[in-house]
Order: sequence, then C-alpha cells, then structure tokens
Amino acid sequence: MKAFFLGKRSRHDLTEEEVHRHRGKAVHFTHDGKEYSFSAEEVDNMLGVCKQCKLYQMRIKALEIQLNTPKMPDKCVLIVDHIQKHYCPSTRRLLSRIALRKELDGVLMTYGTFVDDITWSWVIREYLNDRSAYRKLKLACR
Repeated sequence: MKAFFLGKRSRHDLTEEEVHRHRGKAVHFTHDGKEYSFSAEEVDNMLGVCKQCKLYQMRIKALEIQLNTPKMPDKCVLIVDHIQKHYCPSTRRLLSRIALRKELDGVLMTYGTFVDDITWSWVIREYLNDRSAYRKLKLACR
C-alpha cells in the first residue's frame, strides 16, 4: 500500500480487500526517513471513493439486510445486524456503552457516517430496551 500512496502503483493494481481495509481511514507512515500523512478524505479521493458512493454502498448493504427484517432507517439496519452477529443477550451487565458506540462508529465509518445521538438513543432505549443510565449493557460477546 505504501507504493500506492507514494504514486508507484495505480489504483487498478490494488485488490478490493486492500481498498476496503483503507477506505474511510487516515493513513500515516514513514518512507526513507520522510513522514507521510493522508486524511481519510484524501485516502478516499485517491482510492476513487466519493461520499455519494459510500452512501450508496450503505443503502445497498441495508437493503440486502432488510429483505428479511422490518422497515428501519439504513443506519439502524446495519447496527442491528452488527449487534446480532457479534453479541448475545446476557443477564449481567458486561459490555461498556462507550466500547459499543466506538465499535459501531467504526462499522459505520466504512460508509462515511457515524452513530449520531438520535440513533444511539434509539439503539439503547428501543432496540436494547435499556432504561438505565451510565451502566454497562446486558450484552456479551459471541
């Protein structure tokens, strides 16, 4: 990937896995004693991924998941799918709210968005049905 960011490889030489791994993330590295730093937007522009494309990708992923689920906003569909795949209900409070929100932000960052306050409130109050404040969530890792 360094060769790509240094201009020695073209976008067409990269695999989809490499593109997916670096999409939406800032890149920092050192080459021959010189430091290079690219913001997430610069990386996306270099990879040929625009904001509109990310929104379309999020919409497509959400529609694929929604084929077997009730109607929900796109973000919520992706969040529910991630929680169902990676966590299971627990009788004890094991999962930090902050850790879950950071993880969900990371998942949605792939699509150029994040968990806003309204969506987070929906996840906690409606989906997870947790009315307590500041306590860990009753979820355990699978």
